[in-house]
Amino acid sequence: MDTRLLTPADVPAVEAFLADRADTSMFLRSNLRAAGIVDRGQRYQGAWVGAFAEGLSGVACHGWNGMLLLQAPLGALPALVDAAVAASGRAVAGFTGPTDQVRAAREHLGWTARTAALDSDEDLFALDLGALVAGPGAVRRAGAADVAALVPWRFAYEQETLGRAAAPEAVADSLAASAADGALFVAEADGALVAMSAFNARLPDTVQIGGVYTPPALRGRGHGRAVVGGSLRLAAAEGVQRAILFTDRDNAPAQRAYRALGFHVVGSYGLVLF
Repeated sequence: MDTRLLTPADVPAVEAFLADRADTSMFLRSNLRAAGIVDRGQRYQGAWVGAFAEGLSGVACHGWNGMLLLQAPLGALPALVDAAVAASGRAVAGFTGPTDQVRAAREHLGWTARTAALDSDEDLFALDLGALVAGPGAVRRAGAADVAALVPWRFAYEQETLGRAAAPEAVADSLAASAADGALFVAEADGALVAMSAFNARLPDTVQIGGVYTPPALRGRGHGRAVVGGSLRLAAAEGVQRAILFTDRDNAPAQRAYRALGFHVVGSYGLVLF
């Protein structure tokens, strides 16, 4: 099996390979569409490497943020991980991809005992938007004027859900970029913001939900379900047909909310953050 750095000439093969594994490849597919396959260290870019055995058989990308994104057979992972890290020259901040691949990559690097801020086997959910069961709620895309109010929420979300948080300035920059991309949403009640969510990966026909947060004092009132459902109503009106998300198996409130919207489990997804 040959492993090498991928180039723009490989993009059609990469797109076809990932499309056959669409539900577990949203970050890879979205980043490739947004930023291309050449690594200049910019947002959404990364060092892309591929394994070849009678055609492309595996892909790994070491992203601009240090995350290793995986989509490969287990036998190809060690060489892909080594090649991606060598090509990027970055430290590894974490892994994401199908659970078995995340586990194999971490074991290959000898980091099974390394302390992680988050080490989670998540349920991977999918929903064809024609089957969306979205209830009432005033939901809209967030704008630049909302960012300041949402920074404390995102900071709290990262601490609560991811076990770590970026500096407030970085959080503000990330939210502003998401709002400018039309990928950040808020729910309102009585004129006040009550919940937020985002699309953390996006394609013309599919979106991936992330960053769902309701302040503790407002929980248990359906605001999280409302903001996710409302964001998907807006996406469906623009031609999106499918939604993906992943969440901790032990997060019972989130599990109930997503199932109530019509989501069902289609697999297992791994997320490790150092």
